[in-house]
Amino acid sequence: MKLLNVEKVEGVLDDMKVITTETAFVVRTFFFIIFGWSVYLGSLLSFKVIGIGLVILVIIYLIRAVVLFLFNGRDIIPQLFLAPRGLITILLFFAIPEELSAGKEFQGVLLFVILISCLIMTQSLISHKNNLAQTENSEEDDLLNEDIKIGRETLKKIMENKY
Repeated sequence: MKLLNVEKVEGVLDDMKVITTETAFVVRTFFFIIFGWSVYLGSLLSFKVIGIGLVILVIIYLIRAVVLFLFNGRDIIPQLFLAPRGLITILLFFAIPEELSAGKEFQGVLLFVILISCLIMTQSLISHKNNLAQTENSEEDDLLNEDIKIGRETLKKIMENKY
C-alpha cells in the first residue's frame, strides 16, 4: 500500500469506468443497428407473430413471477416487470445456425417480445415512480396535518392563558 498513490488510482479507475460505459453503449448500439437491418417490420402486423409473442411474454412473466416469489417473498411487483429483452436476446438470436432458424416470422416474434417487454418495463417504472411520489406526498401531508394540529392546540392553550 505504501507504493500506491490512492488518489491517482481512483482517478484512473474513474476514467476506466467511463471508458467501459461508453464502450458498452457503442457495442449495444452496433448490435441493435444490425438487428434492425435484419428484421422486417411488416412481420409485426401478422396475427401469428403477435399471438406467439404474447404467449412467450406470458411464459416469461409467469416464470419470473414464480422465481421471484420463491426467492423474494410477497413484494415482487417492482422487480417482476424489470425483465427487458435486449442485447442478450439479439446475440442469442444471431448465434442460431441458419438450418435451425424458424425463418423470418421468428424475427418478428423476437422484435415483438423485445419491444413489448421494454414498453411493459417503462410503464411499470413510471407507475412505480408515481406510486412512490404519492406515498411520499401522503406522508408529507400527514406530517403537515399533524404539525397544523399541534400548532392549533398550542395556539388554543396560549389564547386560554392570556384571556
